[in-house]
Amino acid sequence: MCRWPAYSGSPILLETFLLQPDHSLIDQSLHARMGVETTNGDGFVNVTDLLAVLGAWGPCPGCPEDINADGFVNVTDLLAVLSAWGPCE
Repeated sequence: MCRWPAYSGSPILLETFLLQPDHSLIDQSLHARMGVETTNGDGFVNVTDLLAVLGAWGPCPGCPEDINADGFVNVTDLLAVLSAWGPCE
């Protein structure tokens, strides 16, 4: 997530807009799903991601190739990459 807050007014503590409001930046980051299928974060789901999933096949907890975060890189992750093929929008 690339966001740079712009504000011109009286000073505000960083925690005020990061943590306190509903839909804070932290809350948004934790619930973001856009582009989750790209394994290298380049903004495109392509052959690089496909090869990364195939290369990490099997048990792999915490791996970026484990798209659905179930601790295994398998056909479910492969299908997620294929269904999201192209630029992340």
